[in-house]
Amino acid sequence: MSKINTGLFAGLAPLEKADELLVDPSKVRILSLDGGGVRGAITLQYLIAIETITGKPIQELFDIFIGTSTGAIIAGMLSIKENGKPKYTARKALELYCELTKELFAHPKKFPFFRPIFSEKKKRAVLEKYAGKIKLSEIEKSLFIVTVDLNTNKPFLFSSVRAKTSPDLDFYLADAINASSDAIPYFPAGFIQSIGKNPVTNDYFRFKTTDGGYAAQNPEAIGMVIGQILHSGKPISMLSLGTGQPHYNETVDTNHWGERQWLEKGHLIDLFGDASSSATEQTVGLLAYLRPDVISDYLRLDVTFTGEKRYSFDYYVIPDLIKIGQESVAKDSDKIIKFVEKLVPEGEKIQDKNCIKNLREPEVCKTIHRPSMWQRILRWF
Repeated sequence: MSKINTGLFAGLAPLEKADELLVDPSKVRILSLDGGGVRGAITLQYLIAIETITGKPIQELFDIFIGTSTGAIIAGMLSIKENGKPKYTARKALELYCELTKELFAHPKKFPFFRPIFSEKKKRAVLEKYAGKIKLSEIEKSLFIVTVDLNTNKPFLFSSVRAKTSPDLDFYLADAINASSDAIPYFPAGFIQSIGKNPVTNDYFRFKTTDGGYAAQNPEAIGMVIGQILHSGKPISMLSLGTGQPHYNETVDTNHWGERQWLEKGHLIDLFGDASSSATEQTVGLLAYLRPDVISDYLRLDVTFTGEKRYSFDYYVIPDLIKIGQESVAKDSDKIIKFVEKLVPEGEKIQDKNCIKNLREPEVCKTIHRPSMWQRILRWF
């Protein structure tokens, strides 16, 4: 396969010495992480369980990481190395995630009725606090982050692979994550500029961005294609983690909802994202069934919410989300163990089949308290 020249996957080609880059040359291990606001706390419960079972950090278990929005935050954290070792385990990432979401969502802008609710500059500063000045080109793993280019209204992939060979496609990790999570109208549209210039035009690559969830809330199909391109058709082992899908029961009356109700808590945006995510899941799942030579192992983990509550930007529900994630891990423990037994390299054994023993709430999350109704109203004024 030669280098792809156009579209979302432009610039990608089979990697040199590809087998040497894999955890195990028998297959390509891909971790795909959905968007979903603060519901990423659920995603991290699955990842903590997998680290418990294997006794290894997530970074050492997968070859390709792909994430959208909050999934990009988690994928980015888990891809960073410090002194030759993974900087963050899933448990440490959860602690930082709790701090990050509280810092970001606890204080919306005052009178946000005719402007974005949250500050993009503050989000960028918070992300840089944890990701530092790391460049995509400095990340060893194959990391991909989904955003939307508002100049063209098309999806765009930030890529540690392309960044190593194209200076005009190299960005700071914090900037790439920020661009993937600029969910308008909650945040203003972002603007990003490459670190280096195009050697032919001598120009930086600049464009406006918005949340990658508007293109691919669930990026697993993109990840599957990337795996096939980079590793020349090797079979794929895919773990795809959702952030929960709301389901309205009959007690929630939406017949008289107007613009305010659908936008108020992200209902409309979640509807678009969750519907497309489900379509992707069913498509890739069917492909895994029909073509085991392409996807040898596939596990999709997600949970359904019932009722009106959406859990997208309310930071104070993090403890609730952690409990929901723990319950989901306990419910799906057999599936998780079965998948992980195939995930670990040949000849290695899993360390512990007790998925839930390390799923305790981080101390920092215990400082998050649900504000009273009046406190929630007054924080907007």
